[in-house]
Amino acid sequence: MDGRPKCRTVVLRAVDVSTRRLWFHTDVRSPKVAEMRALPWAALLFYDAEGKTQVRADCAVTLHHRDAAAEERWAASKLTSRLCYSAEVGSSIRVPVPPAISPVDAGGFENFVGVECRVERLEWLWLKFTGHTRAEFEYDKSGTRTDAGWLAP
Repeated sequence: MDGRPKCRTVVLRAVDVSTRRLWFHTDVRSPKVAEMRALPWAALLFYDAEGKTQVRADCAVTLHHRDAAAEERWAASKLTSRLCYSAEVGSSIRVPVPPAISPVDAGGFENFVGVECRVERLEWLWLKFTGHTRAEFEYDKSGTRTDAGWLAP
């Protein structure tokens, strides 16, 4: 790892624009949890096909496992999402056949991690046939924008 955030494909679970916070969930047994513990950063990439807009968010990451924030995120999750965390094998672990998941909520909270991502840098790209437009925005820990500028697409 070169010290830059890894790009994560995740399901976006919550957004708080005022604090620049994005949330996704993962399994504590997933390799990405160990990676984010070692380097608490992630890059999230979003694409809006209708608006032809791409956004990359470089984020400082806080892992919430068995704490109040995890409990809040768990409670807000649908049962179908919770079931994934009750599987015998953690996410991203190679297995010979897909594991079965019981349709009964057998727990799973002990494997659940709420990942809080504080956006510290955004790259915005607008794709258009007359020429793409790209910009970057940087923020400090307090949320103050410290830099912004245009980038060559």
